[in-house]
Amino acid sequence: MLPATNPFDKLQADLVLRHLTLDGVVTFTRLASHLTRDILQPQPIPQSNPSIPPAVLPPPIMSFLGASLEMSTDVIDDFWDILQDYVWEIPILPLTSMDFQLFKQFGWPCGLI
Repeated sequence: MLPATNPFDKLQADLVLRHLTLDGVVTFTRLASHLTRDILQPQPIPQSNPSIPPAVLPPPIMSFLGASLEMSTDVIDDFWDILQDYVWEIPILPLTSMDFQLFKQFGWPCGLI
């Protein structure tokens, strides 16, 4: 089997993530893109280059994304490994009303505003 070369190939190769809907992928990338500062802020200084996504998500971000997408943090970690570069590069779009509700329900308790 050839190695996966793009994020969609990598998602398809993952036994859990291959069953995600397109809406799940889009929601993950949209929510995560709104959190780039929150993702970067707790990183050690040598790993806090704003042009490079960190390899590991902070626990509150993992909890928020996991709860929002009804996925375990292990799956969110795999999701991040595959899509981190894409999330870091996409333009931030305005929050949808659904995004706002997810932040309100799951993000605010994690300290995410």
